[in-house]
Amino acid sequence: CAAIDALDSAPEERTRRAVLICGAIAAAYLGLLKSCQYFGFQLPVDTSHIANVTANFAAGRGLAATIFGVPSVLSIHFAFFLPVFLSPIFLVWRSALPLLILQAAAVASMGPAAFFLARRRCGAALSLLLMAMVLAHPSFHELATANLDDTIFLAPLLLWGAALWESGRPRWALLPWLLALLTREQVPFTAASAGVCWAFFADRPVRRRAAEGAAIVLGAAAVWFAEMRVVEAYGSVLKDQFWGYYGHLGRTPGEVMVGVFARPWNAARWLVWPPSHIEPVARLAVYMGLAPLAHPPAFAFFWLSAAHQLLQRHYAFGLYNLSYTFAPLTIAAAFGLARLGTWPILRGRRAWILLPALAGVGYGLAGASRVIHPAISRHLVWEAPPLLRLIPSGASVWTDDFVGVQLAARPQVKFLLVSRLHERFETLLFRPEYVLLDKGVLPFLPAPDQRRVV
Repeated sequence: CAAIDALDSAPEERTRRAVLICGAIAAAYLGLLKSCQYFGFQLPVDTSHIANVTANFAAGRGLAATIFGVPSVLSIHFAFFLPVFLSPIFLVWRSALPLLILQAAAVASMGPAAFFLARRRCGAALSLLLMAMVLAHPSFHELATANLDDTIFLAPLLLWGAALWESGRPRWALLPWLLALLTREQVPFTAASAGVCWAFFADRPVRRRAAEGAAIVLGAAAVWFAEMRVVEAYGSVLKDQFWGYYGHLGRTPGEVMVGVFARPWNAARWLVWPPSHIEPVARLAVYMGLAPLAHPPAFAFFWLSAAHQLLQRHYAFGLYNLSYTFAPLTIAAAFGLARLGTWPILRGRRAWILLPALAGVGYGLAGASRVIHPAISRHLVWEAPPLLRLIPSGASVWTDDFVGVQLAARPQVKFLLVSRLHERFETLLFRPEYVLLDKGVLPFLPAPDQRRVV
């Protein structure tokens, strides 16, 4: 307890400097990790896809992706944060690597963001504890090892927005929150979750909080419908797949929407039952030392932020998919630690808070992801670089997905996937100036695909 009191009374400038240094060290480590993945050819298709879109946008060709024959990424997702805002980096360094390093820095910045979020409510000591829990959390390491993706930036943007709001700068908080809308079409669900919690738990008169909460939910719904109309206008290639996730709630998109709003109890069941279905989400709170549970309204916000995943019969909850819940989870943990610090039973005994928190840190860190595919592409590390150096930076190329990560940051590149050609291979097709293929790729293609390639 004496150490906690000493940290709380330490000069604010010194603590701030230490936090920023820790954030810089984390960014350097994650940047090194992404560099190892890049030069180790451990970053497959998604990274190359985003780098190719960014290169096309920088070249004035819009949001096209020649790799898979997509005239605009808006036909897949309402997601264009990376190509629009980070493409200027290609003016000085045309490679996927600087984008990966910037993504790593954004993820690493969540540690300092968590500290600044909690500083006013919790004091320096518990804020440092929250920062440690964030940096050790499996969600953090999943985001750190994931492919290049717009969605990864969602969690840092949401968390920095919350930190700015808590510091008394609500207008500045709107900037990262608005930018977050450009990372994926599911972001309005997070806003709607916040609106629901605001309507029930905000420290305001009942009618006022209900009206404000309803306005947030309806506004989020309007934004989501507008985003989906944009995606559909570009000829969504994933529309059937998207609504197929919710096939148990209705046979058509209309039936799904009517089922959710007309019979909310059926949808709500998927948020809490069966235990095996909700276990991956619940485990995230355990890794935070159960601190989010100390503040039920904030915990409800975290839980509802996973609603669009929990409503699926089977959902993926790893890598970039954790970006939807990690910022709400951190916010819930900050509010939970603040409440624990004020409990009368813990007056003079705040060190007890460290026990579940550090247990969660150790449990989470022990199983945290470090790399994606440590055994993949070892042969490419030695064989590919001399060949890659022979291809000019602006030349058009056909290549395969793993070696292609170092060739993707150019407007014209096509990938030949192992075992098949992509179904949209001939869309945006071009005659390549260079072809660089792993000799193990072509023989495994079906005979018709082999003939098409040749």
